[in-house]
Amino acid sequence: MLKGIKDFVNDANKIIRRETKKITALHKEIEDYETLIYVVGQTGTQEQAMYYREKINQCYLRIDTCIENINNSRDRITTMRVVDKIIKGR
Repeated sequence: MLKGIKDFVNDANKIIRRETKKITALHKEIEDYETLIYVVGQTGTQEQAMYYREKINQCYLRIDTCIENINNSRDRITTMRVVDKIIKGR
């Protein structure tokens, strides 16, 4: 694999790892909010629970963005590997 293509693939893999870590952290954050909703549901008001539900929705939106970034990086890797095969074929 050409050095430039190899560097590009390595950068894309770094993005995938970083986004995967973000997703894991967001899932943990969602779990924390769900726990808070449970506690607030026992002791607090509906408005407080709605606040944490909105936070959970925001986390899911950020997870969707991370998944899109991962898919885009995978697509770029696939494209670069095809380009590398074409270049090697010449």
